[in-house]
Amino acid sequence: MTKQCATYLEDWFKNRAGIPLAAPLKRADIEDHQLKQLNETLMYASHHSPFYKNRLNPDQMNLKSLADHSRLPFTTEEDLRHNSLQILSTSQNDVSRVVTLQTSGTTHDPKRLYFTEQDLAGTLVFFHHVMSHLFMSGQRMLILLPGSTPDSLGDLLSRALKMMGARGIIHGLPENPQAALEAAIRYKTELVIGLPTDVLSMARHSDSLQKFKGLIKKVVLCSDYIPDTLVNTIKQLWHCEVFEHYGMTEMGYGGGIQCSVHEGYHLREADLFFEIVDPETGHTLTNGESGEVVFTTLTQRGMPLIRYRTGDISRLIPEPCPCGSIFQRLDKVMGRINGALKIGINQFIFISDLDEIIFRISGIQNYEATIERDNGHDCLILSVYTDAYSPADITTRVKNAVLEIPAIHKAISAKLLQLKTVALSAVARQTQQPAKRKIIERYGNGELQ
Repeated sequence: MTKQCATYLEDWFKNRAGIPLAAPLKRADIEDHQLKQLNETLMYASHHSPFYKNRLNPDQMNLKSLADHSRLPFTTEEDLRHNSLQILSTSQNDVSRVVTLQTSGTTHDPKRLYFTEQDLAGTLVFFHHVMSHLFMSGQRMLILLPGSTPDSLGDLLSRALKMMGARGIIHGLPENPQAALEAAIRYKTELVIGLPTDVLSMARHSDSLQKFKGLIKKVVLCSDYIPDTLVNTIKQLWHCEVFEHYGMTEMGYGGGIQCSVHEGYHLREADLFFEIVDPETGHTLTNGESGEVVFTTLTQRGMPLIRYRTGDISRLIPEPCPCGSIFQRLDKVMGRINGALKIGINQFIFISDLDEIIFRISGIQNYEATIERDNGHDCLILSVYTDAYSPADITTRVKNAVLEIPAIHKAISAKLLQLKTVALSAVARQTQQPAKRKIIERYGNGELQ
């Protein structure tokens, strides 16, 4: 397995860079290819995108080294919201797929992403090589992601599996965990891919231990933050191996995935150039320092993105991976730059703080966190979804657990925050869209953020 970990992405990179498969791949080969692709992307974007034509200066072209990349301007989420058609770098007739993203709990304009057939083909090939690391021919994967339309995420994964003689069963976002369990049993799927909370709901369902034991060998979690508590729970309940994937639609879905060592995400370096920057100054940080994840697309033609600020907090791991791969690794994402919510006086909480506490409570399949702010009175409402027989016991355990978070404990003790927990049936849970979860702020006028 170690040899496979080290080579499954290297063979893919060699094909993309025109390097003979028999030749050893060196770090310098990767960086030379990235520099070449960066310069081609800059030239392409400046000629075909009205947005980048105005944004890029002639002296920023023809980079001499990857370090020169730091001279380029950033692209932000707001740029996508307000200038998507100006960033578009091809005729709309050549666009094969348009994805509209509306972040949960926000009143901002949605983001629109445009992909050509060539862009989607690149993602398909990447998925094929990633899946070849996890799969063997003849196996089946239950895909708990949108896949009913051509070139959707689930459809691309299913086609990637077909290329290697495996089969993807597209279930879609599960309306309830029981239906997903029944599909897995019916099709005898050995692997599952889906949102972390959806897979946890399956693992904690009352039928799971009785009917599912030994069926699932591997799980891939994607499209959201992945708490360690949640990963460990799935491992313990299903006795399976859990892989974590990092990506977002702006990247063309795929960004990086863990190998069997499970220490960071091996990055998609043939198609993406990653860096970590100081979120306040924008200065590029050295490997090992934590900051904001920024990437530049190297092969996208529909909507190239130059130095796109993801808002995610992580670091590039400086040490080589024990698997032997020379690809860079991104450490586990710790949260978002704007993800801290103030409660009380100079006290802050993150969704990750709640995740690690709440998901360790047995019986909880998912939860939603809302802070209601009205004339200086704050109330944290935790709606937990469970199929437990004693909802009152669950809400009490949640209250006691979250009081372990220092910021919440201090704010409540100072009478600056109230805490309310509500237990809801897991069956009543609305289907979650593939987006990173956050604590929702609701103000007295009903406005959401």
